[in-house]
This record gives sequence, C-alpha cells and structure tokens, in this order.
Amino acid sequence: MVEKWGYKLPLHPNDKSSRAAYRATAKYAVLQDLSYMGCIEITGPQNELLEGLGHITSQDTGTTFAAKLYLSGLRQGSMMLYECDRYPHKAIGEVWFLWKTVSEMPYEDNSMQECVENAEQSHIDSSKLGSGTKHCEQSIETPRQIWMWVHPAYFSQVFKELKLVFGILTSKTTDSEEGQKNSSTEMSDIYKFTDKSISLASSAGENNIEDGVVSASDVLGNVTCGNGNVMLKSLKDNLLRYRLSGPMSNSILGAVLKSANISSHRMQGNSKWWTKYQDGSQPGGAHAEQGALWDVLQMLQSPSELTPSCVIGLIVRDPRLFLPTKKTKVEPGSLGPMDSQAQLSVTIPPNASRSPIWSQEIRDDVKVTKLSEQELNRRRSLHLVPGTPLDLGEDESRIPVLLVQNPGNTLQQQGSAALGFGSGWDIIIPSGWSMAFWIALVYRGARVGGIRELETCTAEQGTLRSPDDFPDTFAGQTTEVTKWKEMLQKYYRYPPAKRPNYVKLGSVAPFHYPWSELVTEWQKTSTLIGQNARRDIGQNARSDMSGSVVSMSGQSNLDTSSEKPSFYVLRSRRELKRLGKLCKAAENILTQTKINTFHDPLHDMGKSSVEFADRSTSLVPIKVSMVSRGTPEEFSIICLPTIEDLKCLASDIKHGGPLEPLHQDSCKREKKRGKKLKTKPANLPESENTVPPKIDNVINSCSRTIIGFLKQGKFSLSTGHGTGLGFCAYLGLLQLLTRKVERSSAVVLVRSASSLQYRFAYLSVL
Repeated sequence: MVEKWGYKLPLHPNDKSSRAAYRATAKYAVLQDLSYMGCIEITGPQNELLEGLGHITSQDTGTTFAAKLYLSGLRQGSMMLYECDRYPHKAIGEVWFLWKTVSEMPYEDNSMQECVENAEQSHIDSSKLGSGTKHCEQSIETPRQIWMWVHPAYFSQVFKELKLVFGILTSKTTDSEEGQKNSSTEMSDIYKFTDKSISLASSAGENNIEDGVVSASDVLGNVTCGNGNVMLKSLKDNLLRYRLSGPMSNSILGAVLKSANISSHRMQGNSKWWTKYQDGSQPGGAHAEQGALWDVLQMLQSPSELTPSCVIGLIVRDPRLFLPTKKTKVEPGSLGPMDSQAQLSVTIPPNASRSPIWSQEIRDDVKVTKLSEQELNRRRSLHLVPGTPLDLGEDESRIPVLLVQNPGNTLQQQGSAALGFGSGWDIIIPSGWSMAFWIALVYRGARVGGIRELETCTAEQGTLRSPDDFPDTFAGQTTEVTKWKEMLQKYYRYPPAKRPNYVKLGSVAPFHYPWSELVTEWQKTSTLIGQNARRDIGQNARSDMSGSVVSMSGQSNLDTSSEKPSFYVLRSRRELKRLGKLCKAAENILTQTKINTFHDPLHDMGKSSVEFADRSTSLVPIKVSMVSRGTPEEFSIICLPTIEDLKCLASDIKHGGPLEPLHQDSCKREKKRGKKLKTKPANLPESENTVPPKIDNVINSCSRTIIGFLKQGKFSLSTGHGTGLGFCAYLGLLQLLTRKVERSSAVVLVRSASSLQYRFAYLSVL
C-alpha cells in the first residue's frame, strides 16, 4: 500500500511480478480499482453547459464536449482541460466525461426536475424541454446531465475552474445554533448568479470555503444563469469504478453480471425502487433490450471488437447469491459459442446507455436496502440441503451498473503493442457494493493489480500517465518535485563510495526535468528562429509578465500564479499529425543508402512568425524505440546524433553506440577536504532543498546536444525491446528533422543518467 492523492492505494500484489500481470492482460484479465477517480455531476441546459465548458477546452486538441459523437450519451469521451481561456497554456489535466442519454420517459431524478421547473420560471418554452426528441436532435435548451471523472491530483482545481466558468460564488450555511458543527451534511452551498451581479444568499452567516476543499457530502444548490439553470455536484467517493482489462473480460463479466427481473407487479405497500422506475412505454422497455444485448456481447472473443468507448447500462442481480464456493477460472466459450454472422451484426441500440444509476435517490435506495452478510447467511442456514441457491424474491437487490468499453491500444506503429492490447470494461457501481462485486470478479479468475500494473499496461500501450506525464500542469509539476525529493533523499542515504558521481557522468539533472531551461536555451541557440520570431517572443513575454488576468465577471485580477509559463505541451492534433508524418517519412528513408533531399519541416508549419514563436516554447510528446540493444530509463536524455554516429549505424545496424567521455569534477578536492574535516562543502547540493536547482547549461552539458528527456522507460514485453515516452523541445525536434545526412532523420541517441553509454533509438510523435 502507498499513500497518494489523499488515499491509501494498493501499489502491487505480493504474489507475482509485473510480468504475470502482463500475461494476464494479454491472455486473460486483470482487475484494478479506480474508485479514487472523483466524479463531478453538472446539470443544466445544454447550450449553457457547452458555452461554459467551451472556455476550458479547445477543438485543436480533438473532439470536445460538443461533439455529436458524445452528446448522444452512447460513448464516453476524454478531454484535456485548461484554465479559463488560457489555451494552450495553463493546462489542468485530462478528464473522462459521459453525457446522460436524452430519454422520452419522465425525468428520473429530482435534480433534473428542478432544472425544468426553474427553466419554466425563467420563461423558457416548455415545449423545448424535453419530450419527443432523441439523442443529438434535442433542443439546445433541453436540460442535460453530464458526469466528469477527474483524477484526485487535480480534482479541486477542476471543480474551482468549473465554478469560475459557470459564474458560481460559494458560501457555507451552517445550523442556526452555535456549536453544532459535528456533521458536514448539515451544511450546503448556495449559489445564485444574475446577468450583471453576483448575489450571495446564506441562511446564517457567510463563511467562504477554502478553494479546492469539496467533500462528498457537500450539497451544491441551483445556479440561475441567464435564462437557465446550472448545478454542480460533487460525487466524489459516491461511485465505484473498476477496470477489467484483457480478452476474457466479457466472459468474466458475463458470469458475474446477471440481468435482474424488474417486471414485478406493483402491490399495495411495495416501495421497491424498480417498481417506481418508469422504463419506457412498453413492458420491459430498454431493460429488455440491454439484457438481450449483454447476452450477445459476453460471448465475444475480446472487448476490442466493439465500438470504442461504448456505454451499456444494466440492472443486475446481487452477485453474492451465485458466488462459487471456491476460486474458479472462466474458460473461453464457457457461456456458449457465437457464430460469425451474429458477431459481425452486433450493433449498439439507442437505449443501450440508459440507466437508473444517474438518479441519486435510486443510488441511495440501492445502498440502504442491501441485505447484510449476516442476514444472507441466516437465510442460507434455513435450507435443508446445503448449497441450495438462495431465492430472495422481492427482497433481492437490483443494482444498476454502467459498463464503459475501454478500447486499449488503438495505434499500430513501430514499438507499440498489438491492436486491442489492454482492452476491457470499466464498471461503474453505486457505493456500498464494493466488496460484493470485487469478490465475485476475483472468484471468476480475474488477477488483481495495483498502480504498478496500471502503469505497466499504459506503458505497453504507449500512452501517457496522468498526472505524472503532464509536465505543464500544476499536478504534474508537484509530482516531479515530490519525486525529486524522494530520490535525492535516497541518494544521500547511500555511503559516498556507493553514490554515482553524476558530475563525472555528465548528468546535470539526474532526478528532475529542467523543461524551462531546455526550451529557453533552444530559443537562444536555434538557427531556425529568425529576427521577427525572436522579437515576437520578447513581446509576448513582456506582455504576459505585465498583463493581468480578466475574469469572466469583468474584473481584472493581477495574479502572479496566472503568469504565462516558460513552456507548454503541444497538443494540437493538426501540428502533431504533421510532425508524425515527417517522422514516419524519415523512418522509410532509413532503408535507402543516401538521403540527398528531404522535405523541409518548416514548410507549411505555420507561416506566421507569431504562431511559430508561440510553438517554439512548446514540448512535443514523443516515443522512442531502441534500434537494437539498450533499455531506456526514467530521466534519460534524448540527444542529436553526429555525422560520425550515423555513419557507424549505417555500417552496422547492431552498433552499440558512442560513449560519453568522463567529465572533470571540480569539487572533488573540496569533497575530500570536507570528508577529512567532517563537514560538507557549500557548493554540494543539499537534500533539504524544496525545489530543484536551476541549471545554467542544459543542451550542451555533454558531448551530444540534448533535445529532450524521457518520463518513463522500460523493456517492452510486447515488442521485445526497450521503449520509452518523453518530451522533446519543439525547436530541437525540428533541428533533428532538418538534417539531410545519411540515415539521420528520426534517429536519436538515448543515454541513462547513471551511464556513459549512448544507444540508438527511433523517434515517433505521439
């Protein structure tokens, strides 16, 4: 176990290594608990939601919340969030989001009904609010509901930014009697917003809450914004999320998730939630369609055969009632064969994602009415024959769940895993049912994994980790500083004779990433920047340092924390696609004997000097795949090869690579003197520093020019050679692509911080 992000999380199992988890992911299934991901519920008119969310997203990074692909609620999306109108700077983090399907049935949740009533009070045409529309054809005034899953490292930051874009001001209301502060459920957040002014209503006192401290028990009130309502609600720790990855995920879930019967007759005094749940105009409705669909899907050979990120809602039985007596392993085809024609004709119906789990009342009822283990065992003891299946009738719980398909690896490129690797399902369950479903999945043969197994799976897929691999976010920078402190303290715990001398090895940053120094030095030394671009860089820097941030309410706030950073990560899909094509073209040229001409990467890469100057401060996410030998590690440097290095590679593809000459340690004598005097020299790095030290010379600190660093590196079990993910300076990558020497393009040198050996690697853009 490890303490991270305010939780105690499992780091790894103690029975097997990560290699066993990889085999399970590739051949069977691995179960992981992602319940630490916090959920934020946003309810309001669709046009108001899209307008507010548009301030913290950009279409340059891909499909947004407004894409028709996601508005129907049939598929889950992911998006990178930024501070209000600060794209491409001030990134916050990546989130998953899911829209609730627009149904023809009456509203299932009181919060949605409140939105309709408030909209009617605001003189909105009630004919636009709802009925008779499907999916993307609904009116923009239709009240919608969206769930946003946020990593706990930046949950409070996202919640704070959502309050800003929707014009929400917060206050606490406590009980009128003094001293009654023993329960946070007695407190509520009241938000009221008008077009020109913000009015704050509180029943007793005005106590502003701390930014970012939002508990699961906080009840967020309605927000009247213009002609509609917007309501934010924190569902953190109120929903469970499990991830089952592997080709046998369908079979395991098919053995655990059994469709429940909700067509019971309404009797007098029967207060079960499923008797009140309106499920369409026909008997069975969407529940019957979902059950029939799930009977077909659980017989598929792999979850990767389905539509990526599709969503299916189910109402299932209590998994404790048909739990096997001991651990078993579900075999392929145990649920029955499936012919090829039926497999090709699998389609997701429009009502597949409908689920009562969206209702807070139903979730609370499912949690409260759950029978205890003691009661189940008591009823089992009444059976004359041990092992007889327990029939609870109407007392059996019906649990609404959501299944979200995880596509796994979707990129087929050099050095990546097979297509569909890591595919599976994310299971969203109401709180209170964690142990019941967890034991049921484990007893069907799912191997349990922790954070280490999750990182191994993402590394094999070639995807970045959140928030560790987002250096331009506050959460990512905090993670880097924390890791730097831990590694520096570990370094000083070793005896002096057992510590690597990083000065002699030529490693200026063995425990941290000097991204700002890397980008700044490339701006100063690169020959690709003209005088106009350098002038634009200086003007942008001066204007950002002296400017102020204007909030959405029109107030100007001078905040030093909002200043433009010295770098950002390039996430424009258009620019990344262009750079990726250049790298792929260069890889094809490597098979030729000579490179006489090469496409200029500066051509059509943005002819405006202002655009080029802005991109010159960016970092490009890249992936390296070793040519022959070598395994990259974290904090490894990425360097430009020289002409002699490329000639050696051309003559022998298995060439080991050049060696870095030993550097002179100017502090060696002072270290020896300090050892004799039992004192520490003043110029040695201190382990008590709070931030990493600044470095004067980064790109020319060794014999090869540095263009980037690796955030993660390992031996890939899928491809059989070393791979790594990291970031390169934009100008450094262009410098690599502009070379017209034999076998030079898309080939870099990678060196570990504790080694003198360079290794050749192919470079590709993520």
